[in-house]
Amino acid sequence: MCRVILQLIKYLRVIWVLFSGAPILSCVKKDVPEIFMDVHMMVADPLRWVDDIADAGGSLYCFHYEATDKPLEVIAKIKSRGMKAGIAISPATPSTVITDEIAEAADMLLVMTVQP
Repeated sequence: MCRVILQLIKYLRVIWVLFSGAPILSCVKKDVPEIFMDVHMMVADPLRWVDDIADAGGSLYCFHYEATDKPLEVIAKIKSRGMKAGIAISPATPSTVITDEIAEAADMLLVMTVQP
């Protein structure tokens, strides 16, 4: 049954906190190789996890702006591993933190409507 459900999914959002990481992503990718895995990383050090998520088959790695003081470095690392890069900002974070340089480097901007 799980295989049937997974085959119907063309787009999967995985939240790291709920699924505890790369081992689950690897299993899903193995069973459904064509799946696009949008991985929303709610972690304190987003740079640390890029390689694990890329190795597990992540397609888009979205991290929180507030979790790093080097967002462009995180974006560059994500792209160097062949994934699309997304950046999220919390409701209290002013949109002006997303500079033109960050906006041009990122593939996706997520504006949270709830405080993570």
